[in-house]
Amino acid sequence: MANAYVEEWVWRFIAVAMLFALAWLIWVLYQLAPPQLVLNSAYEAAAKARTSEVQVPQRSSGSVTAAAAAPPSVEPVSTRPSTEEVVNAVEAWARAWSSKDVDRYFAAYAKDFKPPQGEPRADWEKARRQRVSAPKNVTITIDSPSVNVVADDRVYVKFNQDYRSDIIAKSVTSKVLLMVKADGRWLIQREMVGD
Repeated sequence: MANAYVEEWVWRFIAVAMLFALAWLIWVLYQLAPPQLVLNSAYEAAAKARTSEVQVPQRSSGSVTAAAAAPPSVEPVSTRPSTEEVVNAVEAWARAWSSKDVDRYFAAYAKDFKPPQGEPRADWEKARRQRVSAPKNVTITIDSPSVNVVADDRVYVKFNQDYRSDIIAKSVTSKVLLMVKADGRWLIQREMVGD
């Protein structure tokens, strides 16, 4: 009887330990892939921090020269991204893919692009090169693009991607691209599937 009682508690302990391990694993995965809302908020906060002015306290004693008292009034020039320019960059990426121009396709990605599955960029490029080149004909259409400006040089583009080829009849996927402006061009820094 006592042996059965001990065995029952051993199994209860194992069950609790497994639940704890599962909860810890879920927490780790959540930390590795923060929700989109957190990413947007972080980028917006960084953009505000870059554009906010630092207040310098005025000295109350002594005389101040006119040049030191009144800082030059220079209005910051807004380089707000053009939605049309961003959408054109996404459509150029889709056209490069549709025409199977792998060099132009890869040129649409930023140097610090992070592949979706976390694999090394070289491995991702090798796999993408095969997938882009494999079909005899392919058509990529960008439907309903919407641009969410996070900073002057950073935007999210959400759209439906319509993929058709001789291998896959039709596949419509919701995509989100994080795009950055580098050297005057909008480039893909992250590519996410789904909302």
